[in-house]
Amino acid sequence: TLFGLVLAIAIVVDDAIVVVEDVTRILNKGGCTPTQAAEKAMDELTGPVVGEVLVLLSVFIPTAFISGITGELYKQFALTIAVSTAFSGFNALTFTPAMCALFLRPQSGKPKFFIYRWFDSGFEKVRNAYNGTVGHMLRKPVLSLMIFVVLCGLAFWGFLRWPTSYVPQEDMGYFMTSIQLPTGASIERTDSIMKEVEGKVLSLPQVKDVISVTGNSFLGGGAASNLGSMFVILKPWKDRKGKGNDVESVIAKVSEITAGVQEAVVFSANPPAIPGLGMSSGLQMQILDVNNLGSKEMAQAVAEMQRAAADYPELREITSLYQAETPQYNVKIDRDRAKLYGLTLESIYSTLSSFMGTSYVNDFVKFGRTYQVLVSGAAMSRSQAEDVLKLSVRNDSGDMVPFASFASIEEILGQPNVSRYNMYSTASVTGMLNPHVSSSKGIKAMEDIMKNTVGPSFSYAWTGEALQETQSGTSISMALIFAVIITILVLAAQYESWTDPLAVVITTPTAILGTIIGCIFLGQSISIYTQIGIILLIGMAAKNAILIVEYATDYRKACTSGCRECWQCASAAYPYDGAGFRVRCDAYAFRNRRGRRQPSLTRHGCGIRHGCQCGARYAVCA
Repeated sequence: TLFGLVLAIAIVVDDAIVVVEDVTRILNKGGCTPTQAAEKAMDELTGPVVGEVLVLLSVFIPTAFISGITGELYKQFALTIAVSTAFSGFNALTFTPAMCALFLRPQSGKPKFFIYRWFDSGFEKVRNAYNGTVGHMLRKPVLSLMIFVVLCGLAFWGFLRWPTSYVPQEDMGYFMTSIQLPTGASIERTDSIMKEVEGKVLSLPQVKDVISVTGNSFLGGGAASNLGSMFVILKPWKDRKGKGNDVESVIAKVSEITAGVQEAVVFSANPPAIPGLGMSSGLQMQILDVNNLGSKEMAQAVAEMQRAAADYPELREITSLYQAETPQYNVKIDRDRAKLYGLTLESIYSTLSSFMGTSYVNDFVKFGRTYQVLVSGAAMSRSQAEDVLKLSVRNDSGDMVPFASFASIEEILGQPNVSRYNMYSTASVTGMLNPHVSSSKGIKAMEDIMKNTVGPSFSYAWTGEALQETQSGTSISMALIFAVIITILVLAAQYESWTDPLAVVITTPTAILGTIIGCIFLGQSISIYTQIGIILLIGMAAKNAILIVEYATDYRKACTSGCRECWQCASAAYPYDGAGFRVRCDAYAFRNRRGRRQPSLTRHGCGIRHGCQCGARYAVCA
């Protein structure tokens, strides 16, 4: 919304500038009062201003109907610009002409201030150069069309081929670090490594503070004794100016100083630019066990992807906190014996749950406050796995049955947490990109790894920013096509012509080319903000084209009427002698049959240029 408000400041006054400029031009020609000049200017500009407003509304309003997070971003921007455009048109049609009639006066002579004189002189040179270039291109229409086709091809080629990303990565002032020890590591050992890594990170001058959480991984999305997470808080941006102090540089330094920690795998990631859109800025992929092959094969597929990432220059690494073989104890219950003893599975699991965790009993009131009664096994009573067999469960007859009579304990390897995505067991992997690599290239690289390394045994799905990027491509393409179609229909209804709208719409490829050139020079990928800018430029290009087409149409009508009169005058002065004269308006002269342009030109009272094949005589018009 703030981005849209910044642009709205210029859009609101854009139409007013055109009105003021036209009123000033008419006043400087003389022969009318400021009020008459304002009325004449509005006779010329009412149609173009209305057309500009309708075109901008038809470009931006359709983007507000895009679904998903992409649609929310477009909606905030589009509605801001649409409302600003409506106010701009209303202001240009009502308030601006009134102010012009009150305040504008004819200007005579050159300005006295030297900066104004320099500006006017430079502006006049630029305008003459522009007019000369346009006149030269109009005399060579084939060359002009060829240049236009080349520009269109470059624009669309660049838009399709230039790297893309969902949103550009930002320095949020902090980043996350994940630590993973070997499976089965104790919480005490993990905490010791956490303190060691924390000390190394705090030694960096860009780091302000570190928040550590042992036994949990926010990037992995689970709790385990061998996992740990850190939130590294950086110093304010004003204290981190200069090269090498941004968040990506600090992450690279943290990876360098923690590479010597042999007992754990340490990696860091920048948070997403849009909070809540995933856990990190990397490319998050979910590997899906669609064939139900099990956790061991899933872990093998993750390892193969991590090894294959070294062959792709787009990827720095592929990280994953997936654990398939964690030491566990399995309480095996003999259901036949449990039924023989009059026990139910519900009572067995309830007893086991209360012993290993807590169980709510009831509430009681004491000293005016309400307290909960929770039942839990004492820590000393459940320090060993065999302590579970010392429990007893009450059967249907009211007798206590020991666990050892129907249960046994065995050591196994398994997953500490079972995660599912789209109803399938899943393993989360994150692709970390090398510097100056767009996310679109990273997505393609990871998809190639899945296809060539893992094969059809497992499927995959994107999540986080990568999911939004893969889904937004079709939406923006449809929005652009729909915006162009609506623009053509709106202008066709206004001008009652199909050629005028086409003359307006064909200017849009140049706007796209300008965006691509800007991204190339800045080294930026085409993000969703770039796409929003392209839609804005399409509207602005059409807005300027409407003014040119409107004036060109008016001059064409006036020129056609003048040419008829001049042709009659020229025919009377120079009867047809077989030389093959033909008359064109303004920039064109009489031509002979050989198509040779005559150098002798003059301007007559009707404002139309004339020439003669001999170069010695001129057609005289009243």
